[in-house]
Amino acid sequence: MLDRVREWMRTGGTLVTLGEASRWAASANLLETATELRDGRPDRPAPQGAAGGDAARATPPGKYDYDAAITPPRERPDATSGVIARVLMNMEHWLSSGTDGEIQAMVEGDRVFTPLTLDRGTNVGVYADEATLVAGGLVWPDVRKQLARKAFLMHQPVGQGHLIAFAEDPNFRGFTELTQMLLMNAVLFGPSR
Repeated sequence: MLDRVREWMRTGGTLVTLGEASRWAASANLLETATELRDGRPDRPAPQGAAGGDAARATPPGKYDYDAAITPPRERPDATSGVIARVLMNMEHWLSSGTDGEIQAMVEGDRVFTPLTLDRGTNVGVYADEATLVAGGLVWPDVRKQLARKAFLMHQPVGQGHLIAFAEDPNFRGFTELTQMLLMNAVLFGPSR
């Protein structure tokens, strides 16, 4: 099925993903990025037979580290619950049409996307830096640090088509009009490019 989706995009199709669907696209290697674990590593499954939490249990008794033994080897960042974050827009990109360079977006969940590299696509919207990230709500300091300057809206050309990925749902409860406009830009402008 993934090959059919790739071929559809290569021949001019536009795939728009929101929130968890963007995480799926990254894990299925459709989107050329990854979500991050708490420590900044890519959230990719460990290879078969790789040592995980068992490594701490295998240490000699004098070197036993209880915290390492109970910490999951692939822990995602703490989830945020309804934080309004500042997003800086790339004003040179067609997806940012109608914005003035900064929007505010609702962030809910534990998705932190590593930005796309320049040879893979464009980070149309990235979260603001750590000091100015939060416009409203509470974000734990470690999550604020990890979320700062990460991708919110990504555009990846695929042959003649496009993959447009939102880190969050831009239509979350119809709450923010500018993120809804970004979704409309993706739906209307994407297929016409």
